[in-house]
Amino acid sequence: MNKRNKNQTRSADEVFSSLLGQASPRRKAPEGDEREIRQAALAEWQKITGKRRAKRRLVSLAVAATLVMALASLINVSRLAETDMDLQQLANVERRIGEIIIFEPATDTWRGLAESDVVLSAGQIIETSGGARIAVSWNAGGLLRIDEKTRVSLTANDQIKLLSGRLHYDSKSLYSNRRPLVNLLIETPYGKVRHMGTQFMADLADGALSVSVREGEVAISGDSTETLVLAGEQVIISESGIEVRQSISPYSDEWKWVQEIAPAYELDGRSMAEFLQWISRESGFLIEYETESAKSLAEETILHGKIDLPPMKALEIMFQTADLVYEFQGGVILVSTRQTTRAFGS
Repeated sequence: MNKRNKNQTRSADEVFSSLLGQASPRRKAPEGDEREIRQAALAEWQKITGKRRAKRRLVSLAVAATLVMALASLINVSRLAETDMDLQQLANVERRIGEIIIFEPATDTWRGLAESDVVLSAGQIIETSGGARIAVSWNAGGLLRIDEKTRVSLTANDQIKLLSGRLHYDSKSLYSNRRPLVNLLIETPYGKVRHMGTQFMADLADGALSVSVREGEVAISGDSTETLVLAGEQVIISESGIEVRQSISPYSDEWKWVQEIAPAYELDGRSMAEFLQWISRESGFLIEYETESAKSLAEETILHGKIDLPPMKALEIMFQTADLVYEFQGGVILVSTRQTTRAFGS
């Protein structure tokens, strides 16, 4: 092995002389002729070996180029696959109640939504039966909740189609710190509903579309018109195009179903004040503190675990062992310390 490597490093002249030395004896040529013969043979030898080396270099370069192209193709295919996957997978199931069926476009069939179904994709249609509801976190941001007896088609990462029933969308859900990447568009037979940083509800039933806004604004676009719906308003558009605008309370009974499908809320490391903020966003009630000491106590009280109950029930249970109490005053949940309450009662 070592001897071969050593020979490979010798010059072409040395290799050529060695080969001549191994040749069988011949009649000696005149000195001048011998010199010319040697030079001609050496030139031919260098020409041949040079071609071989060049060929080896070309082969090596070709192999290297092929490997680079193959690697680049593999990376591109991987990126395309990831992009395609990102475009196809639209949402993750956070909570489900009751019987839910789903339409699979790949097989053109309906089937029951299994416990193992945690990812929802473009082209699928969700249908909830009586008493069934589902909440999904949208990959592009926000939380979508679908009420009972509702059918929704998942079109794209920025668009869904409400075929019948009722849904609720929260673009600033406290279940995620991620801001929405898109403004979700909800297509209906009576117009396209687009939110502008909001909580809102869309209800398609009895030949009309009802849009209620709890926070922010919503625009309903028709063929040639656009209707803006503000917080605390409800707009109803019928088949004849007649528009009804009326007020709606953020904590009215029409919103109660939204709480019933609220996903479990992580408490670990969060304060009582953050928990109350979640209660406020889920219920529509404002949180107010009777005193600064009550507010400070809520901010300093750190909670643990996870709560998997409707918000109002969670509020009741959490305050059973807290040094705080609460009471409803109109659209406000007033929080105070137990000591303050006793003082007022004495």
